[in-house]
Amino acid sequence: MPLVCNYKDFRWKMQGIYFVADVFVMELDAYDMVLSIHWLATLQDIVCNYGSMWMSFDWQGHKVTLKGEDL
Repeated sequence: MPLVCNYKDFRWKMQGIYFVADVFVMELDAYDMVLSIHWLATLQDIVCNYGSMWMSFDWQGHKVTLKGEDL
C-alpha cells in the first residue's frame, strides 16, 4: 500500500465531532480512515469495548464516545 501524501494539522469530522492531527493519506480498499497509534496516544486514557464497538476519551475538555458501524 503506497504512501500517497501527508498533511499537517489535517481536520476531519467524525460522528459530529471535529478532530485535528497530522495524517498520512493512502488508498484503502475497505476503510474510510484508520486511527493510528500516534493519534490514539495523544488521547491519554481511552476506554474501549470491542464487543460493542465503542471507545470513549476526553477531547478538548469533553467526553467523546465513538461507535463502530455494524459490518
